[in-house]
Amino acid sequence: MALVCVRTVERVWSKYLKAGHYKPEPLNCGRKPKITQQTMDNILTKIKQQPDITLRELIEEFNLPLSQAALCKRLKKHGLTFKKRRSIQKTKNEPT
Repeated sequence: MALVCVRTVERVWSKYLKAGHYKPEPLNCGRKPKITQQTMDNILTKIKQQPDITLRELIEEFNLPLSQAALCKRLKKHGLTFKKRRSIQKTKNEPT
């Protein structure tokens, strides 16, 4: 047999009377994004129009209040990544 504090029972009963249920409320924790979804959509559109635009140019054009690293993380969440191309050709294994 488990003992429960009287105050706990009162809180649960009060919540049930007000809300009609006693499920816990969702947590609204975490940092809010510094840029809106509309701004992010505009950035993605700009990247489609101009694929070679740099992070710095995006930050300056949209006057974004975040760093290049933070913008890079946001773009990765949308599936956009950047890979450098090697400018040197790989050596071929040719018989000598």
